[in-house]
Amino acid sequence: TALPEKCWEVTGSALQIVAEGDGKALALTGTASVQNVKLPQNVTAGDSFAKQQAWEISFTLPENLNSDAELELLSCNSNGGIKITDGKLYYCAAGDYRLLEGVALPAGKYTLKRELDLRAADGFTSDYAVFDSNGKLLGEVKAVPMTSFKLPVTSIGIACANVSGKVLVSDYKLY
Repeated sequence: TALPEKCWEVTGSALQIVAEGDGKALALTGTASVQNVKLPQNVTAGDSFAKQQAWEISFTLPENLNSDAELELLSCNSNGGIKITDGKLYYCAAGDYRLLEGVALPAGKYTLKRELDLRAADGFTSDYAVFDSNGKLLGEVKAVPMTSFKLPVTSIGIACANVSGKVLVSDYKLY
C-alpha cells in the first residue's frame, strides 16, 4: 500500500521494510514519520465520509529499546494519537497526552486499536485500546474528546523519535 504515488508522506531516512514471521513490517529507527495522506480522506460509507471508524496497528518493541525513545501511533490530523515512551502508554485527549494507568509495555508484540466517532457536531471522540500478542486487553479508555477539526480526516500518522533499536509496525488496518 506504500507504492501508489502520493499515498504516504515519509520524513526521515531510517525507515525500511523487513521480514517478520510470514509477512513484512516497517522498521522504525532514529527519528522519522510516515503519514497516510491519501486513503483516510477516501474512507466512505455509501456516498459520504465514514463518521465511525476503527484503526488498528500492531507493533513490536525490542529488548534494547532506549528509555528516551518515543513512538506516536495512529495520530489523526494534528490531534495526536497514542504515544509510547519508557514502557508507558499515553493517549491524546483534546491535544494533551494522558497516561493510560495500569499498562506497562515491556519488549514484545502489541496491537493498538483506535475507534473514532466523528458524528457529533459539538465534538469528536476516540476510544483507545491496547492488546497483547494473544489478544488479551491490557487497557482501554472510552469517549476521549478530540480537538475539533473539519472533516474529512486528512492524515493518519506513525512516528518515532530517538529510537536506537528497531521498532516494527505491521498489520495497519482501517475500517
